[in-house]
Amino acid sequence: MKCVRRPGLPLLALSAISIWVVTACSGIPQAPDAAGIDSRFPANWSPKGVSMEMKKILEYGALAPNSHNAQMWGVRVSSADEITVLFNPARALPAVDPKNRESMISIGAFIENLVEAARAYGMASTVSVIAHEATDEKIATIRFTATGDESSKPTLEDIAERHTIRTPFLAKELSDRDLAALRSVGGEIAYFPLATPQGRYLREAIVQSMEKQVDNDAQEAEFADWVRLNDKEARQSHDGLTWTAMGLSGIKRWFASTFIDRRALMSKSFRGQTVETVKAQASSCAGFVVVSSPDNSVESLIDAGRVLERFWLAATRLKIAVHPMSSALEERPWNEELAGRVGVGPEVQMLLRVGYVKDYGGPDSLRIEVPIEE
Repeated sequence: MKCVRRPGLPLLALSAISIWVVTACSGIPQAPDAAGIDSRFPANWSPKGVSMEMKKILEYGALAPNSHNAQMWGVRVSSADEITVLFNPARALPAVDPKNRESMISIGAFIENLVEAARAYGMASTVSVIAHEATDEKIATIRFTATGDESSKPTLEDIAERHTIRTPFLAKELSDRDLAALRSVGGEIAYFPLATPQGRYLREAIVQSMEKQVDNDAQEAEFADWVRLNDKEARQSHDGLTWTAMGLSGIKRWFASTFIDRRALMSKSFRGQTVETVKAQASSCAGFVVVSSPDNSVESLIDAGRVLERFWLAATRLKIAVHPMSSALEERPWNEELAGRVGVGPEVQMLLRVGYVKDYGGPDSLRIEVPIEE
């Protein structure tokens, strides 16, 4: 849909709209319960070549976090008990993610959701990463084996409720009990309270890298292309970033849907307010979580995505807010120095703002049908 240019948009109004906009991994925000996830997908999706049970597993898989809600995954049905997970380069983000690092992490989170959902439906999963490069089409195979154990059903509720929260967090550190639960998911996870030297460095790295990023026209244009400006656009595409997913509600959401177009998203005032928003967000949290890996191989990136999703599902269960803030991992020199400055690594794959909130809210963003090849 072509947007109509609204001349003379007041700076104050534009500032109000941009107050929550940050380029990051998309969440899903008012959620129906786990049994109602079909409403997030196009109506009458009845994929051929898979059982209705597998359709549900794929739907839960597609609720994984992913950059710009681009949903860069697909599957090929190899046999009755095996699928191949695919990468769709048409949904990659070449401006902000030229090496497909974030795409591979997103696909890793998709795989983790498939594994968790399959377990809830009484199936064990064996995942084998088969890609050698982040440009390969075939990423991994998943073989399912029936176990009859459906004791993981509550995990489906966590998958359905997981979302990104961009509102201010409470000035309260995470409890030792909650930290222990979050760390129990495994993987290379480190937590740095905001008041620590590492926390202060990460806060400044996020702000300074965003200041650099908003000056990049190609990256801003890519972001603007994935913004769904109103409900009609969102329903037509079932992807991208909605105003609700970016934290707007009430009058601000109405104003954005009515008056903001893509030219406004590219304006100097909008970019400046985005930086101010990031400053406020980075200073409003318990601290930051860093997910790292031994290297940048496809296997390590997929594993980092799986760790990310396990962490996020645990946080959802505890009602701990999570907000990926990726600019420091996308811009130099921060993406080159960050691991050494905070003492993790060798490679940092995700940087998350975490904390407690008064209103945890729920998911909102829509999902496309998972592309299936037979």
